[in-house]
Amino acid sequence: MNIGKLLYQGWLTMTRLTGFPWPLVRRSLRRGAAHHKRAATPRAVTGTWPSVALGGPPGALRPLPDAGARRGPRLPSGPPRSPQTSHFQRPLVLLALPLAVALVALPARTADAQGHEAGGPTEPGQGAFATIQEIVAILEADPATDWSKVDLPALRLHLADMNALVLSAKVTEREITGGFEATVSGAGRGGAAARRMVPAHAKELARIEGWTVTVKAPAGGNIVLRVTTFDPRDQPHIRGLGFFGMMVTGAHHQPHHLAIARGEKM
Repeated sequence: MNIGKLLYQGWLTMTRLTGFPWPLVRRSLRRGAAHHKRAATPRAVTGTWPSVALGGPPGALRPLPDAGARRGPRLPSGPPRSPQTSHFQRPLVLLALPLAVALVALPARTADAQGHEAGGPTEPGQGAFATIQEIVAILEADPATDWSKVDLPALRLHLADMNALVLSAKVTEREITGGFEATVSGAGRGGAAARRMVPAHAKELARIEGWTVTVKAPAGGNIVLRVTTFDPRDQPHIRGLGFFGMMVTGAHHQPHHLAIARGEKM
């Protein structure tokens, strides 16, 4: 196949993929080619040299020796210029633009195609399932994983506790000096989940500078969490977060899930 035709077909495909105004570029290329063809074709030069010139006595005119002769082509006044430079520069620039856009968009399109193969779904359908799926992928990719210690059922129970705490726990809050106090009913599935989770999470909250965190979780009784600060500017922040805001504060949840799955003691 002719190399020029091959490049043109490739360019045409790229411009269609990227939505670039390729008809405009094609018209510019055709106009440039037509102008180049006209410039390369010899043409007869019309017109004559002036038949009179100044000279002699005032008011007298004399004919030039070659009056009426055909005039040759006019010499260029500046440096030689190729018509390809001026008339093809704009089309070539327009030609490069869609190719550049296509090269930038190609990796994103490729990644999108890999992530949505044949238009298939990507969501696993349930949060706990997605978390376990992510942890399994990490364990599979780590050559140091000790599969004899991996405990995915323990991770599943912890995720079930998180679900019960958020959806089933009965929580009452009240404002106290410097912050708030939350009381979680110890009854039911939500109470059992709070008894396991709140004391462990309180240790993470206590690491935040300026916060004082205390928790009481007697067996069979209610769980009481208190968070306070002496900084009056931070007190509205603490009260605004409340119990559930405090339970999600911190970036330790993901490492905690991975540690549980690996069978590590917390």
